Amino acid sequence: MRRNTRRNTQPELLLRRALWRLGARYRLHLATLPGRPDLVLPSAKLAVFCDGDFWHGRNWQARRRRLAQGANAAYWIPKILANRARDRRVSRQLRALGWAVVRVWESEVVEDAHKVARQLLGRARQLQELDKPVCREMDGARSDERPNNSMQRTALRAAADAERSAAQTIRTSLPKEELDECNR
Repeated sequence: MRRNTRRNTQPELLLRRALWRLGARYRLHLATLPGRPDLVLPSAKLAVFCDGDFWHGRNWQARRRRLAQGANAAYWIPKILANRARDRRVSRQLRALGWAVVRVWESEVVEDAHKVARQLLGRARQLQELDKPVCREMDGARSDERPNNSMQRTALRAAADAERSAAQTIRTSLPKEELDECNR
C-alpha cells in the first residue's frame, strides 16, 4: 500500500491535461477546503474529486461480495465503508460552504479523459450561470432600484449561494441536457 499515492495519480494527471487543453484553469489540492479536492475551479466554486474504483467502492454491492470471499475481508470491507462515509461527509461539508462537488471515477477518466473534462466544464458553466441573474439584477436596474446598502447586497449574495449549494453532488453521468450543453 506504500505505493498508493494521494496526489498526482495517473487518472488525475489525465484529467488535468484534458482540462488544460480545453482552456480550464484550476487549483490543485486546496488545503483550505475540506477533503482537499483534487481539482478546484474557483470561479465556479466547483470541487472535483477523482476517486479510485477500488478505494472508494465503485459498484459497491458486487465488490463487497467479492471482498467478503477474499483474504482479509475483515480489514477491507470496513476500510472501504469508512472511505465512502468520509466521501459523503466531505461532500456535505463542501456544499454547506457553497461549493458544488463532482466525483469522477478513475476508470471513466482513463477511458475518456476528454469527455469527462467537457462534462466538468459544462457543469462549471452551469454553476457560473447561477450567479448571472444576481449580477444582471444589480447591473441592469436603475440606480434607485439597486441595492443601496450592504444588507441588501448580502441578501442577494446569500440567495445566490443558496441556489449554488442546492446543486447536488453528481457523478460524471450527467443528464442528456447537460451533456448537450457541454458539447456546444
